Amino acid sequence: MGGERNHTPRTLHLWVAGAASLGLVGSGLGAWAAFGGDDAPRTGPLTASEVRSASHGFLDAWADGDTGAAAQRTDDTADAGAALRDYKEQAHLAPQTVRPGSPAGSRVPFSVRAAFAYDGARAPLAYDSALTVVRRPGDGRAVVHWEPQVLHP
Repeated sequence: MGGERNHTPRTLHLWVAGAASLGLVGSGLGAWAAFGGDDAPRTGPLTASEVRSASHGFLDAWADGDTGAAAQRTDDTADAGAALRDYKEQAHLAPQTVRPGSPAGSRVPFSVRAAFAYDGARAPLAYDSALTVVRRPGDGRAVVHWEPQVLHP
């Protein structure tokens, strides 16, 4: 009588396909919201993990002689790149070890053990310095604030 429905295989397939589509759309929207729906730059205080990652990334690249990669990890790629290249090529200095100290907020002290080598002469050089990690304007990425004192106090 009145409450019975006659479901054909075609109607049943449409219902199943519709329900599956809704499930996929819902899952996709959930994943988008959870993992990538907000492309806004990060703001707010830096986390300890961000400070550690930014400072170690810069110091490791510099110690490895990769001045381009080190400069990319700063808030002033052009000036940092030029200074890092000059340190290596003009001053004939090569850091042998760069060891980060314990961060104090966004400030990270570090020690440098370098070698001066020119025209057959070699001399060791050791000094301590510090860097500060900041959020880069525009993308909010944690990077080293560039200033010449980072290379040598």
